[in-house]
Amino acid sequence: MKKLRRILSVLMAVVCLLAAANIPAAAKTCTCDTLPVVHIPGIGSPLYMNGTGQGITLGTAGGGMNAALGGLWDLLWAPNTEEALTKLKKLVKDLVGKLQADTAGNTVEPLTPAKNWADPAQDHTKNRNYYFHYDWRLDPMQAARSLNTFIKQVQEVTGHKKIILAAHSEGGIVGNAYLALYGHGSLDHYIADVSAAGGVTLIEELFTGNLMINRTSFKALLQRMLGWLVGGSLSLTADVGFYDGLIKDAKELLAEGGERLTAEVFTPYFAQWPALWAFITNDSKYTAAKKYMLDSKKHAALIEKIDAYHNQAGRKAAALLKAAKADGVKVSIIAKYGWPAYPFFPGWEVSTDTIIDTARESFGARVAKNNQNLGKDYKQTNSDGHNHISPNKQIDASTCAFPESTWFFKSLAHGNQPSGEFLAFLYNSKEQPTVHSDKRFPQFMKWDGFFRVITADS
Repeated sequence: MKKLRRILSVLMAVVCLLAAANIPAAAKTCTCDTLPVVHIPGIGSPLYMNGTGQGITLGTAGGGMNAALGGLWDLLWAPNTEEALTKLKKLVKDLVGKLQADTAGNTVEPLTPAKNWADPAQDHTKNRNYYFHYDWRLDPMQAARSLNTFIKQVQEVTGHKKIILAAHSEGGIVGNAYLALYGHGSLDHYIADVSAAGGVTLIEELFTGNLMINRTSFKALLQRMLGWLVGGSLSLTADVGFYDGLIKDAKELLAEGGERLTAEVFTPYFAQWPALWAFITNDSKYTAAKKYMLDSKKHAALIEKIDAYHNQAGRKAAALLKAAKADGVKVSIIAKYGWPAYPFFPGWEVSTDTIIDTARESFGARVAKNNQNLGKDYKQTNSDGHNHISPNKQIDASTCAFPESTWFFKSLAHGNQPSGEFLAFLYNSKEQPTVHSDKRFPQFMKWDGFFRVITADS
């Protein structure tokens, strides 16, 4: 009997110890007003090979600028279409081959993003910024799952139940996937900074083969790539057939080798990145692009991934943000304009931030073609008691999903951040910030070395 009691006592002690080990420590709680900001960056953050310290980005995946210029020079002097295809394939492989994904949308090389870690020693009252790392080539839904884990870490180390989520460029796609998978319960404020979640016309057109090459667009491309002075100088050579010769060669390459160009270059090096498919939000374009770029059997696993994002998140970007706002989450949108798109497709004169269409990153603004306006007698589409037409009549923001909390910056290129003062204004807002909240930051601003209000003739 004594032995039985001893055994039972030992067992009870073990059970108590195990139970105590599983009782979580009291959660840290912080009552300060400085909410942590979790940043989701855009495309191009370093990826690391086999855990090495040397990061690979779009700019460093190949031989650099010298290799690119050398490859382009060889391509220009290719004697026929077959040779041009061979040289183009080599050029693309040299530049981005290390970043290739396989037919299932998985990385070929053992590349991984930097480790996500919320430093417990970081004083968020002095440095509130926490940066999420992900593989920007791969599945946004998987990135969102990692983001969820990281947000929980930030909540734990800072003691705040709510965080500010700032989604930049492609980060808007990951943020959109997060909203679709996990909702908005952990968010105090969602900031979409030139978000790609609304889609990118350039990607839609390229992935459906809707390419265009003519004298006007080619000159625009040269000016954009080489500068206005060089582009203008090259335009003088049009009389001796410089443009015409290059345009003729490019058109022949597309006409004679278009299918091979897609199958041997575009698809294996770009269209097998699952993330790029998230830039296509239009249903008909998405369906057409899959038919044009992918093989339903060969790419079955990839298609399953990209369909999951498109159906659960991509088609619902604005709706997910509206649902968050309806539940009390602050939502702020940052858009930019004043640049044409890359001139590879019909309609490239749309206004962009150099990459993403202004109309799409603003979730629905009505925007005139670049350097044009909506017309002298244009009237605001939706009347809400406030003026949402830019003084230069290039934008009608009344059609936005969030007309009262969408800001537009003219001439600020895609990768450049708005002023620290403006971001601090958003981060520190206790209520939903609007374009009327602070006279320093009206709906329409311009970048010319500093921010200023756009005047009628800007």
